[in-house]
Amino acid sequence: MGKMIVGWFIGENSKKRQIGVAVAFLLSFLYFTDVITLEIYEATMPFVIMWVGAAFSARLSKIAKAVVEAKR
Repeated sequence: MGKMIVGWFIGENSKKRQIGVAVAFLLSFLYFTDVITLEIYEATMPFVIMWVGAAFSARLSKIAKAVVEAKR
């Protein structure tokens, strides 16, 4: 069950990476327009950064597997 929920947010799908980047921009916009406080911004951004990093890592892993298979 947990793996299924994580799969909704992290994976090699480009939409998941785009959503993560959009969330980062949205949080930054909300902070700069004083809608959210600095404490909320600092508390949420590490999770967004990990989300986007994991999504890009999954994509790079998929590309690396394809390159290894192509060499065989």
